[in-house]
Amino acid sequence: PISALAAAGEAPATPAAATTTVPAGDDLLLALSGPPLRGEDARVVTAVAVQVGTVVERDRLRESARQTRRERELTKVRTALLAAVSHDLRTPLAGVKAGVSALRLEDVELGPEDQAALLADVEASADRLQQLVDDLLDMSRLDAGALALRRRPTALDELVPRAASGLPAERIRLDVPEDLPLLDVDAGLLVRALGNVLENAVRHAPSSTPVVVTAGRAGGHLVVRVVDRGPGVPEDQVDAVFTAFHRLDDSRSEEGSGLGLAVARGFVEAHDGTLEAEGTPGGGLTVVLRLPLTGAAPAATGAATVDEARAPAGSAP
Repeated sequence: PISALAAAGEAPATPAAATTTVPAGDDLLLALSGPPLRGEDARVVTAVAVQVGTVVERDRLRESARQTRRERELTKVRTALLAAVSHDLRTPLAGVKAGVSALRLEDVELGPEDQAALLADVEASADRLQQLVDDLLDMSRLDAGALALRRRPTALDELVPRAASGLPAERIRLDVPEDLPLLDVDAGLLVRALGNVLENAVRHAPSSTPVVVTAGRAGGHLVVRVVDRGPGVPEDQVDAVFTAFHRLDDSRSEEGSGLGLAVARGFVEAHDGTLEAEGTPGGGLTVVLRLPLTGAAPAATGAATVDEARAPAGSAP
């Protein structure tokens, strides 16, 4: 359909109501009202119409390209989601089914230890399912912009131990001062974010070297650093670890949905903070979380600085 591109003078209601129309493209008209154009004026208006039509067509192509890229991204996410669901849901479901089936066998007598082991396997598989479902729901909330923060003054030295509580204590070493300023945050969401970062670090770090968590103040921010000595990430893929469903190497670990760090970054950014990664000197990955101190109390005397947080005492070289 042909549409009016622009109007001069008293704008015509439709191209048909214009006193002069000049083609500006295959489906565009420059519609004007007023005295008829003659001679040089008509040539100038025609040249302007052509130029304006070119600009409009270029903008249309750009918008079309943006929409195409967006559709490709959505298709990629949907494909990754199907892959995650088919693998990550199927694996723990199989564990639950196998454990329950074994417990229901009537012709096999299981001792208390065997029953306890099977129940532990079922529980672990159910926990993995719960984690995956939680991550999927969190990603949906982030994508829909439906994340509501319940902020309150919170101490960082309370958040970090809560985030680490579900992981083996011997695998994590915490160095978070008690005298850091309070943060005005949603404690539950930040515990989830830190928990996802810690779980990822522990998963890839060698069992002989604990993950080190330090914290300090840098100007108007609190900075938390999670340092592991795992295999690390190639420099050109460091930021990609925060992309939903991203897995650097599926052969390294079958655990995790590829959503944990993406969810963590979303939660942190909802607090106007940042979550970034960098290589650990000597090998490994360091995830750096920065949160603003807007409205928080000033740091207590002797509070750790970010430089102290960068180099925890006794950390591996």
